[in-house]
Amino acid sequence: MRDPSFSVSARFLAVAVVLSVVSSRASAELVRVEIERREPFAGGTTFGTVGAYESIRGRFHFEVDPEAPANGRVVDLTLAPRNERGRVEFWSDFVMLTPADPARGNRRLLYDVTNRGNLLALWTFNEGERTNDPRDASHAGNGFLMRRGFTLLWSGWNGDVMDDGTDRLLVGLPVATDGGEPIRGKIHLELSVDEPQRSYTFGFSPWGVAAAYPTVDVADPDATLTARPDRSSPPTEIPRDRWRFARWEAAAEEDGGDKKDSDGDDEGTFVEDPRSVAIDDGFRPGWLYDVTYTAEAPRVAGLGMAGIRDAVSHLRYGTRTPRSRDGSSPSGDGSPGEQGGGSGLAGGVVTEGGAPITPRIDRAYLFGISQSGRLVHQYLDDGFQIDTSGRSVFDGTISLVGGAGRGQFNRRFGLKTLYSTQHRDHLAGSDTFPFATVKQEDPRSGEVADRFATTRESGHLPKSFFVQTSTEYWSRGASLLHAGVAGQEDLEVDPSSRIYFIAGSSHLGAQPPTPGIGQTPRNPLWHRGPVLRALLVAMDRWASHAAAPPPSRYPRIDDGTLVDVATFRDRFPRIPGVDLPTDCYRPLRLDFGSRFESDGIADVVPPTTGDRYEALVPQVDSDGNELAGIRLPEIEVPIATYTGWSLRSAEVGAEGMLAGLDGSYVPFPRTAGARESTGDPRTSVHERYPTRDVYLGRFTDATLSLHRDGFLLAEDAVEMIRRASRRELWD
Repeated sequence: MRDPSFSVSARFLAVAVVLSVVSSRASAELVRVEIERREPFAGGTTFGTVGAYESIRGRFHFEVDPEAPANGRVVDLTLAPRNERGRVEFWSDFVMLTPADPARGNRRLLYDVTNRGNLLALWTFNEGERTNDPRDASHAGNGFLMRRGFTLLWSGWNGDVMDDGTDRLLVGLPVATDGGEPIRGKIHLELSVDEPQRSYTFGFSPWGVAAAYPTVDVADPDATLTARPDRSSPPTEIPRDRWRFARWEAAAEEDGGDKKDSDGDDEGTFVEDPRSVAIDDGFRPGWLYDVTYTAEAPRVAGLGMAGIRDAVSHLRYGTRTPRSRDGSSPSGDGSPGEQGGGSGLAGGVVTEGGAPITPRIDRAYLFGISQSGRLVHQYLDDGFQIDTSGRSVFDGTISLVGGAGRGQFNRRFGLKTLYSTQHRDHLAGSDTFPFATVKQEDPRSGEVADRFATTRESGHLPKSFFVQTSTEYWSRGASLLHAGVAGQEDLEVDPSSRIYFIAGSSHLGAQPPTPGIGQTPRNPLWHRGPVLRALLVAMDRWASHAAAPPPSRYPRIDDGTLVDVATFRDRFPRIPGVDLPTDCYRPLRLDFGSRFESDGIADVVPPTTGDRYEALVPQVDSDGNELAGIRLPEIEVPIATYTGWSLRSAEVGAEGMLAGLDGSYVPFPRTAGARESTGDPRTSVHERYPTRDVYLGRFTDATLSLHRDGFLLAEDAVEMIRRASRRELWD
């Protein structure tokens, strides 16, 4: 486990590298870099014509001017401590993979927004082994990003991430104070479990526990806890003497198991813990528990986005003259330049062993998945796309499975891991008006707003791809990105944006076809890597050469492919043993108080609730597969029904509600006899495709069509056909 303070010490392979001195006029700057490790990546493996890569791990150090207009949107920045230069300091861990010979790279930077401190780009684009410390060939996967010559960068931005020994990237954010005194505020958290538990740790997530704010007083008599089976039911308050701020620690047997009492229950004890709630009777699976308490010392969370901005801006522009591909200065005089091609971290000041530690960068792309995709939305919403010198930071952004949401990324006492679904966390405020890529109106409130107004008005709006699966329409309100909040009309899409819906796919990518917490097998559709690789190539061509990418593909109201749940239920086939959803996630209108939108401060905790925004879902064909969007060959030439939804099972509670982010997979009966014996209304595999050759012919045609349309690269089209040829569906 790395020392979370990450101070300069003899264990570093390189000393701190001073990059620049912050002048009295500078409003924000990447001022210093510490290098922990620099080594050949993947054992010196060569990747096509690009050659070998190197891996660099270290820490960025920043200083921010709290009075600069570019930093005005950072909540509580003026309340953070300042150094002798009047600047606010913070740091961020980083990892970089870059061509060992910068001249052989493609001069493109892909910044992958970490998800709860986790690095996902190699796992997604390269389909490599997932890791937070990419070093060997298994992490390189198929080598796609390396063969294309990209420089990859990750850095910490989320102050909720804790060092748990898995090399997550951290960020060191300052704490806001009021005249030197701690700032206190009311906190609301929803707690819910899928199996019986006696205690619950704040900020729990299967992808990493967040550093939630602790209570200031474990004995606080004003703290409250309520319980209800679902959000529409009235709450029941749990008496204060029946719960406590504590965690349950089971007694351990000598053989490693938990010790049981005479009734077979776990033995153990409650241990006082300001970041956990324990109930004498335990938590009931599927129920919703609302705890409110007082916390203090809010982190200045928005600096995480400022760090992304300043690091990438320095990498792009640095302090050196822009260079052409042959290494010459465009001006011919070697004078410092302001636009692209700078040598980034080398900064014209110090390099390690005389070699630059970054390539020259002409284009930069911002990429995020799920939580990180919502961070992309917030980053643009809050204007961090414009650096402190008024320049564009990113040429393009790709948000994968971000729905139409944002998050608590720049709020006082915000917890970044929270997001709303049909059953849980309706009060998290992860989905707030405006939603669309253009100016829109809320007919209930009369509010007219433009999510990207700040960036748009600056003239620095990047090209943007919003890539959604079916799950985002069911569980994350994705229709609000392109349909009105009353669910009555389609909205325009900004010309700089594209919206792509991958029909029949699910939020978490290809999953094992086992039930999980749902009633049906999870969705194994292979879609992330193939579609994302093609879209990254399309984005680069669009941003670099003005070559238009494929047109948007998503469900619409006007052609009947985007509908309410009742209309969906009328069309979906009645498959034996498969129950249907009765609703989708429809975000609540929430009121956190008058300072929430302007200052990021919630005065009403928990928020008061109003009417719901009307989200819609994709319509399906007679097989239950979705009609609109990018229809992969498995959907166009199906052997199963693939959905982005699954229903919770009785064992995990809240039976019949949507199972979080899971999808479903329901194979067709293989033969007519099997179909007739079960009463399945879907045509069997053998009735559709009498022979393997018939199936493969149609599958190949569908695959090549997607390749021609720009949604699959040739290498992935070939792989899809190869996989289909190995399916054992015929004798």
